[in-house]
Amino acid sequence: MPTLRPRVLLALVAALSAPLGSAPNASASRAEMLVGATVLARAFIADEANPPVLEVTPADVARGYVELKRATRLTIANTSPYGYALDVWPTAPVFREVRIEGLGAQVRLGDEGGEIVTRNVRGPALPLVLDYRFALAPGLQPGLYPWPLRFQVRPLPTP
Repeated sequence: MPTLRPRVLLALVAALSAPLGSAPNASASRAEMLVGATVLARAFIADEANPPVLEVTPADVARGYVELKRATRLTIANTSPYGYALDVWPTAPVFREVRIEGLGAQVRLGDEGGEIVTRNVRGPALPLVLDYRFALAPGLQPGLYPWPLRFQVRPLPTP
């Protein structure tokens, strides 16, 4: 075992007995750091139920429209305190206008679809049950058509 000189031994003992992070003749210092976080608003359709098809009967064609009660059930989750926008997109050219009820007010959209804004509503499970009146496209024949609407939801940004 090698022997240590007395000075080296004293320096080693002094270094090991000093508190960690301290240095000889160092002054105490303090630092503060502020940390913040921003939570981005989210909105999504947690559950959706639509009929698989839209049935158009000869009587519907003669009348010019198809009415459906309680046809769509949506559950929306939204964290924005400002509300959300429900985008409605047509997927089949079977109507020239659709009237939608069940959103607190009657909404009319053309064959290009549109957005429905609901302000100041948020929550983890916002249920919607929608009724429709589809004004049929000119020349539409009776038959079974793919469900003509698709939905997407997005949070409203800070005003």
